[in-house]
Amino acid sequence: MLDHRGGPDHGDPTGELCEGLIPCGSNAMLIVDDTVSPPVVYKQAFYWHMAHVSRWAPRGSVVVDVALSVGAGGAPAPDWLLATALLTPDGGTTLVLLNAGNASVPVCVQDAAAGGSVPGSVLPPHSIQTWRW
Repeated sequence: MLDHRGGPDHGDPTGELCEGLIPCGSNAMLIVDDTVSPPVVYKQAFYWHMAHVSRWAPRGSVVVDVALSVGAGGAPAPDWLLATALLTPDGGTTLVLLNAGNASVPVCVQDAAAGGSVPGSVLPPHSIQTWRW
């Protein structure tokens, strides 16, 4: 949680990183405006992303490797396309996809462990989707 100025900042000499891990203010889940009474809490996009992932990752889930590629040739995926895959305690698989880009992305999922694929879909720009099988 950061204040309305994006602080506190904890000692990075460049002023770019908080605790040496994340860019200050960019990944805060909550921002508090304490200049008003009572203070106002603003939920940022990262808050909603974490809430979404948490809903589909029950206790005991295990994160598994995901390889992203685009096109028939398997070109590397752009930085703005992210994925997390989990094996859940009930034996299912959960895949969370985030398209932070400005264009829709066609998606086809191949599950090497299950030996099959999930039918394709389109991931709209600035969206998050969860697939479960």
